[in-house]
Amino acid sequence: MRAKAFPEGLLMLGHLIYPHLSPMFPEEILHAIVAALVSRPVISEDLLQFHWRYVRGKLLSLALASKQLRRICMPFLFAYIEVKGAHGDLEKLGEQCAANPSFAACIRTFDLYCYAPEQVDAIHYFLHRCQNISQIILNKVQLDESLLHILRRHSAARIALASYSLPTCKEVGWLTMKRLNIGIDHTSIRDEKSELELAKHLECGIQLRSLTIHPNLLHKSFSTCVFGGLCELELWLSSIPFSLSWLAEFTAAHPLLRKIRISTPSVWDTAIMARDIPLIFSFLGEARREGLADEMKLQLKGFSVTRRTSPEATAALASSSSLTHSAESLAGWQVTGLWLSFTEKFSSRLLQLVHSSFPQIRIMSIENPLPSHGVKFIASFSSSSRPFYPVVVTDHPPPGNGRVDKLPLLFYFPGDPQFALRLWQHQLPR
Repeated sequence: MRAKAFPEGLLMLGHLIYPHLSPMFPEEILHAIVAALVSRPVISEDLLQFHWRYVRGKLLSLALASKQLRRICMPFLFAYIEVKGAHGDLEKLGEQCAANPSFAACIRTFDLYCYAPEQVDAIHYFLHRCQNISQIILNKVQLDESLLHILRRHSAARIALASYSLPTCKEVGWLTMKRLNIGIDHTSIRDEKSELELAKHLECGIQLRSLTIHPNLLHKSFSTCVFGGLCELELWLSSIPFSLSWLAEFTAAHPLLRKIRISTPSVWDTAIMARDIPLIFSFLGEARREGLADEMKLQLKGFSVTRRTSPEATAALASSSSLTHSAESLAGWQVTGLWLSFTEKFSSRLLQLVHSSFPQIRIMSIENPLPSHGVKFIASFSSSSRPFYPVVVTDHPPPGNGRVDKLPLLFYFPGDPQFALRLWQHQLPR
């Protein structure tokens, strides 16, 4: 089993299990219940911080119920191990793995913060005893030739770089880089120099999960660029003239790309939106016709689109003869997130339009305080009649539009986990 297969859970099923009843359940049923406890479909499975996806608090009490449940829970409890880099911690972990092979066999993800060259032997000692590791996460770790040599011996593990700190292929050898399964979690293209540096590493076979393109480069055509493994793309738009005409070919060349986040200025070039991103333009057009999209009343600060997972749905949309080239290229995509700012009073009609225009929306960020009737109205989007409940997440608002000091709250609707409303803590109704 890979650690990646067990995301954090939405449902608490532990109260259904009693110690004196557990022998009555087949082992497969107990495995399924524990897997459901740590399953959280709302959170992306690609988050590097795997501890977000493990509900250890829910499993600890369950693991104490019986020896059988403790044995079943153990692979989930210790699938993710994090070492912060304190002196001696890595050495102690290696000794623990040597003394307890069953514990070592549970570890699937190893997350290392900080690294010193003198620790290379301790890393080798630890990895040698953890043969089931499928991912090694390096945070603020500067790769050197000695560390790369150790990691190459454990080629079955994917090496994920949470911070972009790769040496050049020339420094460590092109073949050494090619033999490693290295992936960069996220990087930004800010200028021509950073674009060239990234291209050299990608030539060595390095995969890139998430990419941000800054506005000063949006005049360029990225239609011919290919970033291996790209899953998420973030675009920072600006009031400077730009074109997204390359987006059609870009999405076609990246079959793994499933989410595009776009942060916008307060002033929109609607002609560009109509030509390059028709998914959002139809909503803006309808809002203007109803007098709801005046810049003095509403600012659309960002949105995200997600690729449909159903090939049949994509093919059906793409076969429509009325689609333009831009629309056809995004026929398999749908708007799943919006970031709104009301500059005047709250408009329930606008949110009705959002709901009807984007039935698949999952997250909506509202920057302004909401009146109590506004919260009640949004709650009616969900099929659930129960009150929603808050979950604090270490997420941030779209960049480039000012700083929000307080963490946002994520409101899940229990009856409809696909729809969530994110508000800022200081804007909750009293």
